[in-house]
Amino acid sequence: MSLINIEYIFSVGFRCTSPEALKSAGLRPFSGPFDYMFIDIETVFKLMVRNMDNFLSNIVVFNKSKNSVYDLNVFNVLTKNDIGYMCDNYNTMDLRINSNYLDKQLSNNLYDWNAICIFHHHDISKPSIYDSFQRRVERFNYAIRNHSNKTCLFYITKILHITNLIEYMQEFIRMKNKYNIHTYITIILCCDNYNSDHYFSDNVLFIIKKVDPYNIQIKTGTDNNLCYNYEFGLMKQYFHFKLVEKDNVLRNQ
Repeated sequence: MSLINIEYIFSVGFRCTSPEALKSAGLRPFSGPFDYMFIDIETVFKLMVRNMDNFLSNIVVFNKSKNSVYDLNVFNVLTKNDIGYMCDNYNTMDLRINSNYLDKQLSNNLYDWNAICIFHHHDISKPSIYDSFQRRVERFNYAIRNHSNKTCLFYITKILHITNLIEYMQEFIRMKNKYNIHTYITIILCCDNYNSDHYFSDNVLFIIKKVDPYNIQIKTGTDNNLCYNYEFGLMKQYFHFKLVEKDNVLRNQ
């Protein structure tokens, strides 16, 4: 099998593990729009359909310790209990939440949110940071519009307990096709009840990584912050990475 040429790769969630893993593998020549934030893969697909037009809009700054009153009642409900991520306490942190992508009912544990788009490492209200994210969006849109057949999205899941692996992969492919996503995708399924394996189907490389279950990882604070050298070795069995450097992305527009 001939290798698939990849010129662009972007981390697309679920959390900071994804860009860190790409960086450690030497596959992060520049920052992407979804680096170092909480975001789920379907929200990424919805944003791609809209050319990212509301990625940086309708941002609610939530901070439990400030006792603010919010227009969206769902945020007022969150103020009643401690808020955090697994065992991490976020009670005093400013969370910049894109209110376009929310479930109607939200847990005080951000880890449980099915739809999520939170900037918790970047204050995008600052003009310089907002502008840097706009440039990230421009690079991302350019790659998706012009080089989707040479672009790979890279996603590391939350801790999963999958009832039926084949059905899970089929459902993921249906979702990808629903949003008309034409890039390649590598998704590392961090699963506590399937042994490590991999499958390539419909331009998606599924890599199953056997991990400790949630009740263990929440005690150790691991949250899949693991070594992914083996998984990158598998990726290189399918993809040839010759990544475009940042300064060359938009040069030929």
